[in-house]
Amino acid sequence: AFKETYDMYSDVAAAQGGDGWKMKNDALFVRLDAFCERCRDALDFTRTVIQFSKLERIDIGGTKGKALSLCVVAMHEEFDRAVEEFKSVQYDIMDVGERKFDHDYFKFRSAVKGLDRRLGSLLASAFDDLDTMQMRLKLFDNFEGLIERPIIQAELENKHKTLLRQYQNDLVRVETSFIENRDKVDQCFDDAPIYANLPPVAGAIYWARSARNRIAEPMSKIVLYNHALREIPEEFREVDKQYNNLWKMLEGYELHRYAGWESTSVDVAKEKLKMRLLRRQEKTGLLKVNFDPALVRLIREVRFFLVFDIQVPPAAQEMFNKSGMRASPHGEHDRETATYRQWVAQLDHIVQMYNSVLTELLPVEEPLLEDRITKMDVALAPGLTELKWRSEDRIPEFIENTMKVVSDVSGVVDIMKENLRNISSILSQWCKEPIIERKRGAKPMAMDEFDLKHKE
Repeated sequence: AFKETYDMYSDVAAAQGGDGWKMKNDALFVRLDAFCERCRDALDFTRTVIQFSKLERIDIGGTKGKALSLCVVAMHEEFDRAVEEFKSVQYDIMDVGERKFDHDYFKFRSAVKGLDRRLGSLLASAFDDLDTMQMRLKLFDNFEGLIERPIIQAELENKHKTLLRQYQNDLVRVETSFIENRDKVDQCFDDAPIYANLPPVAGAIYWARSARNRIAEPMSKIVLYNHALREIPEEFREVDKQYNNLWKMLEGYELHRYAGWESTSVDVAKEKLKMRLLRRQEKTGLLKVNFDPALVRLIREVRFFLVFDIQVPPAAQEMFNKSGMRASPHGEHDRETATYRQWVAQLDHIVQMYNSVLTELLPVEEPLLEDRITKMDVALAPGLTELKWRSEDRIPEFIENTMKVVSDVSGVVDIMKENLRNISSILSQWCKEPIIERKRGAKPMAMDEFDLKHKE
């Protein structure tokens, strides 16, 4: 700032005429320039210490990882010795008049330059030893900060082109896999590359999103390393174009599958809420909970959509909120209330008890419980004729009443069956031995005499 002010007023004096200021700038600012140069050296020394401090935490993988990691440790120790030697000088390094500084600092820089060469060679060796892109990117992450140094940067430029080719091949593999398996995923084939526990649409979206994540993470690292290079490689433009095209393809597939689900499933599932709670099977006369599979599929889809942070239609969100399912263990949509899920579980229990009564009773036993069975049918009648899944205000009362009636009849049947089993068990013990045994050589007896003898 001082030199800039001096130059400004020097120009003003020259513009006003005359010879201006005849003082030479070199002679006037010699100490100031020397001090500024010394400050730059001190700043460079500090920056170098910070960069090389990362060697303390570097751990290299691969088949040669252990040997290369030991080499890094040795280089770090050698750098520490060079730093301590430079810090042990007896003079003030900010004294521009001290001539020993140039010699000592040149010695330090020479040691660091040698370490730079060795680190560049080590980086190249470690890069060639690793064969996966993820491990190579992790290697560059370990040397973050050091790759800004010119010698190491030159080595990075050479390996960066190799990394670009490897990433381009990976983009081709992802695109080929997506095109080959897209129809399998759409048609839910058994060999489709989606998780078995995921519903069809959410599974397809997760599959496409996984492919996007696979190509996005390396790309972000490659862009970051581009800034560390002196010039962006020509190969990167082609890779960037290929990446953007694949990204749009995967993103478009996700949007297409979601739009198709939204247009065909939400309204259909909403109509299923108009169905009655129960229905009777024509052939057997047994009952079944009438919760349509379309509702189950929609609720499962919405659950995973919320996990994926995908906004769902209000109608679908409302049905999911009443399902009692959780979007995530600690997520925004985590709910403790249970409506559909609780109702279906309770109705399943009621139907199971009712069907057991009808199937376990013998024809000779049915007249004994005819009144109770009629009472059950009367209690269950609203669920077969009137109540629908949208009758939210009446369903809890219906479930409570039918649970009492059906449980009472089921309990009576259980007691009857238990008593019958006990009677059968007692009779089976009696059948093991005869009540009367015929003795050999016994004389014939009159009926009155036989009866009197066994009463004694």
